Amino acid sequence: MYQMRNTVTVRYGKFREYHTAMEQLNEIARQRGWVEATLLVPVAGVDNQYVCQWDYPTLADYERETESFYTDSDAMKVFRGAADFVIEGTSRSELLASAPTIA
Repeated sequence: MYQMRNTVTVRYGKFREYHTAMEQLNEIARQRGWVEATLLVPVAGVDNQYVCQWDYPTLADYERETESFYTDSDAMKVFRGAADFVIEGTSRSELLASAPTIA
């Protein structure tokens, strides 16, 4: 299993707008048959932090959907617009794999 996680810090006063944009991206994902993000916020920690997490069965699935996302004009319009609500330099992405069984 592969998990993509993107964490950002949202500008004060723009949290609702950012959350709405992430919901719009999930709606586009539903329409396209892509994996939807789980939308998360920390219970404690960095103020106004926002986490989107996607789970993929294989690395090939992740790569295929990422390519589809970046070439989709509707998704990219929402994605680019959401950048206005993020504090520059706070976006971080992680791609995690299931821990292997070691012999």
